[in-house]
Amino acid sequence: MKLEVVGIEVMYKGIILVIKGISLQVNEGKIVALLGANGAGKTTTLKAISGMISTEEGRVTSGFISMDGRHTENQNPEEIAKLGVIQVLEGRRVFEHLTVEQNLMAGAHMRREGIKTDLDTVYNMFPPLKKVASRSCGYCSGGEQQMVAVGRALMARPKILLMDEASLGLAPMTVIEIYEAVKRINKELGVSVLLVEQNAFTALEVAEYGYVMENGRIVLDGTSEKLKNNRDVKHFYLGLTEVGKQRSFRDVKHYKRRKRWLG
Repeated sequence: MKLEVVGIEVMYKGIILVIKGISLQVNEGKIVALLGANGAGKTTTLKAISGMISTEEGRVTSGFISMDGRHTENQNPEEIAKLGVIQVLEGRRVFEHLTVEQNLMAGAHMRREGIKTDLDTVYNMFPPLKKVASRSCGYCSGGEQQMVAVGRALMARPKILLMDEASLGLAPMTVIEIYEAVKRINKELGVSVLLVEQNAFTALEVAEYGYVMENGRIVLDGTSEKLKNNRDVKHFYLGLTEVGKQRSFRDVKHYKRRKRWLG
């Protein structure tokens, strides 16, 4: 399935303009990263695609979103999910009182066939979950909970997986494990992925193409290699200067003054 977002604007409560005419696309079978600082509009973009902005009094007021040519902007999130667009929310959002396996089964609530096969697929992608299948999610580690969140999304048989800050709050080794699984999900299951990440280095190692957001706009896009070699991305998203040194707060202040990308 091909996702296209064309010139959308998103408003909350009819007065707060958050997304200002952005366009992006995720071709079938590809991994694409959406990068940017906190508050840039990344999560709102994902919720516009999945339809979840309707639960927060948000609405796409201009432009359109399409899945294989079918317009889906402002549709009910359940209808969009039935098309195969599944979002993994920031902060994991597991059902803490349910077991790991019960959480996973919740992802398959819209169907009855093939559930055991899909459960085996999830355990194959995330072997640690098999060992804690009967444990209440509230007693699982943050890494295990993130695996549950991704696994639950897989149980819905996604065609496009929207992942919001999957690395947030996790140990470095767990982040590697999560994103290795994402690459397998993409290659072995053919699932397209749109990643929202503040951790630009991690995202660009996994994705083939990326977009950079600032203040509700796309300010830069290109292949992962192009973005990794871009001076501004190195300075302000990879945290490196041109000679490979950590950026300083003074550099960040200078960047905020010049706003070269938006100039």
